[in-house]
Amino acid sequence: MSLMAIGNYEYVRGNYQNAISNYYNLVEDKKYSAWGYYNLGIVYYSLGEYESSLRIFSYAKKTDDIFLNFNVNYNEGIIYYNQGLYHKAEMAFKEALKINPSSYNAKYNLELAIIKKRTVRDSLNSLSVEKSKNFVENNENFLRYIENLERVVWLRKIDESLVVPKEDW
Repeated sequence: MSLMAIGNYEYVRGNYQNAISNYYNLVEDKKYSAWGYYNLGIVYYSLGEYESSLRIFSYAKKTDDIFLNFNVNYNEGIIYYNQGLYHKAEMAFKEALKINPSSYNAKYNLELAIIKKRTVRDSLNSLSVEKSKNFVENNENFLRYIENLERVVWLRKIDESLVVPKEDW
């Protein structure tokens, strides 16, 4: 059985350490290293290690495999969306759609990212705080400004928990 198959089996069973070990061994094989990196990125994503996942995905992109590059871009979009980085999510989904324009999930998630990006921008623009020359020196206005920013962030997080993006399985 191949290292990728064993790693996938361990991943599905929830044995992430064994899966990581198999995928790192797979990375040493030049023929399958990109797939090893991609699968490592998926495991790190599953563990909530988003930054590590994105870093590992960047190694997986160094291939001519179109299917793999689509999946890397798509999953980067999911990670950025979950982090609230909607502009980066939009860019990642657009890259995925350049590779596979018929992907329903990529189109759907691109629309979600664009809607969220507009909603957050509109919420931030609607904050009514007087900005004078002495804005920072005026503690009361500054604290009100910070309070309003935090309110927008909390409302955005509540909205995000209500909408679950379709994920790549």
